[in-house]
Amino acid sequence: RLLSRGRICFQSLNAGPAVAHPIVNRGGSMRYFPFVFAAALTVGFSATNANAQDKHVTTINQCTEIDKPGAYQVGKVIEAGNLTPTPNGVLACIFISADFVTLDLGGNTIIGPGSGVGVYAAQDRKAVRIHSGNVTNFVNGVINDASEGRTEYISAFENVLDGIVVPATVGSTQVIGNIANRNGFNGIAVDAHARVIGNVATDNGNFGIAVFNCPSVVLENLASNNGRDLLVGVPNCTRSHNSPNIGDLP
Repeated sequence: RLLSRGRICFQSLNAGPAVAHPIVNRGGSMRYFPFVFAAALTVGFSATNANAQDKHVTTINQCTEIDKPGAYQVGKVIEAGNLTPTPNGVLACIFISADFVTLDLGGNTIIGPGSGVGVYAAQDRKAVRIHSGNVTNFVNGVINDASEGRTEYISAFENVLDGIVVPATVGSTQVIGNIANRNGFNGIAVDAHARVIGNVATDNGNFGIAVFNCPSVVLENLASNNGRDLLVGVPNCTRSHNSPNIGDLP
C-alpha cells in the first residue's frame, strides 16, 4: 500500500512493489510522482571537523528519528537496515519530526535497502536544512517537506524513484547545488515558492529537474540525458542560464 500526497508516493509499512497513483494535492489538483535510481558523484561538501567537534552538534551513526531542534551530523556511512516508521506510514532512515533542524551528512553516504526514504522531513515542519552528503538505494532519496526548508549539496543517485523531492508549498524553500543521477523517475522534483539554483541532473528516467509550480526562481541548472531534461510547469517563474534553455523570464 502506498500513502500518496501530491506527486509524492510514500511506501507504507506494508510495503509491496512501489506503484504510484494520482492523488489530489493540497490545492485540489491532480498530481503524481514516484521514487528513483543513480550513481555517486563527488559534491562540494561543506562539513568540517570543527563542526563535528562542536559540543552543540549531535552525531548520528544509525537510522533514527530527530525529534528535537538543533544541529546534527552523520558521523559515518550508514547502511540502513531497520527503517524508522513515521506517523503517516512512511519508512525512513532519518526521520525529522522537529522544527529548526540542521542535518549535515558530513560527506557520508546513507545506503538504503531498496525501500523507504533516506532522509524525510515531515510535512508541517519548518526551517529544516539537509545538506552535504550522498543518499542512494532508497525509493526516494531525500524528501524535505518543511516550509523554509533547505536542501543543499546532496548527491542522490540510484534511488528507485525520485532522488530529491521538495513538495512544500508554504513559505520559501531552497534547492541548491545538488546532483541527481540515475534515479528511476525524477532526479529533482520541486513544487512552488522555491529557489532552484545550480543543480545538476543526468540519466534519470523521467525529468532531470522538474519545478511544477510558480512562483519559483530557476537559475543555472544543468540537465542532460534524462527522459525529459528540464520542466518549469507554468509561466511567471524567474528562470535564466539553465541548460537546456527553457526561455529566460525575469
